[in-house]
Amino acid sequence: MLKNDQAKITDQIALIATFSALLTLTTASVAVADTSCSSNSWFNTHTAGNAANGNAGYCFFTPQAMNIRLYEFGLCTSAASPSTRAQCTTLFSNPSGTALELSAGISLPLAAGVSISEGTYTHAFVVLSNVTSLETVIEFSNARTDDRGSTGNYCYTDGRSINTSDSIISCGNDPAAVTASTEVIGLGGGGYSNTLLNYTVNMRGESVVTDLYAITSAGTLSSNAGDDFALFGSQILNSPISITPNTSNIDIGFSITDGVTLGFVNGGPPFNAPAQSTDAPVDAVFEGLKFLISAQ
Repeated sequence: MLKNDQAKITDQIALIATFSALLTLTTASVAVADTSCSSNSWFNTHTAGNAANGNAGYCFFTPQAMNIRLYEFGLCTSAASPSTRAQCTTLFSNPSGTALELSAGISLPLAAGVSISEGTYTHAFVVLSNVTSLETVIEFSNARTDDRGSTGNYCYTDGRSINTSDSIISCGNDPAAVTASTEVIGLGGGGYSNTLLNYTVNMRGESVVTDLYAITSAGTLSSNAGDDFALFGSQILNSPISITPNTSNIDIGFSITDGVTLGFVNGGPPFNAPAQSTDAPVDAVFEGLKFLISAQ
């Protein structure tokens, strides 16, 4: 226990921060309510209370891989923003960004010899490129038909971008045909916005709350989509991290379980008929990352 304010300021501990991309695969036996995708999912199974984030036709799913470019992350004693970071300690920083493929079994040492003050850290912050890509494969119990007429029990991202196409999902019988699809992430719904506060996603039964900001390459709040360079996220840690004189290691990871939603449509492009149980999904949306942090 610290005895005075001076100790809080000067008593530093050396640690090695290891960044791990951790993934626990979602299965039917551990699905949360009916908001999780299953082998029988189609538009009608994910409406009202069974719709992910309240979006009809969407369900939570765990991607095969999530590709991001990481610029910065750290721990904070309170909520942070692009202009309010004095309460944060940066544990990793690379102005050029580090390309990461988040998937099962990945463990990357990104910071060594970092110093962090004793105290309780309630938030984590991260700066990521606003351009991401996803690889997603789902196996259905019945054959599905995609927007180009191909059929199969496996449906997967096919390299198209939802920013330019009505669908990014193809179906067939070979899951190895999966190709990463790219998405440019924006915070506005019906128009441009540079801020989205208290963005909440239910990931594996746990609410993950993040304040999101669109920022420029200079790290300031962006004023239009053309200036968007990265996303600054300040996430509440459901289990705050306590740093003491006995702390020798911090393990920092991201969970991507339920980090994507798959979307089915109810008629309209690219399907011009009411939803059918043989329809393929058309969309795979990046929903977020959950920090997994522990201190020993």
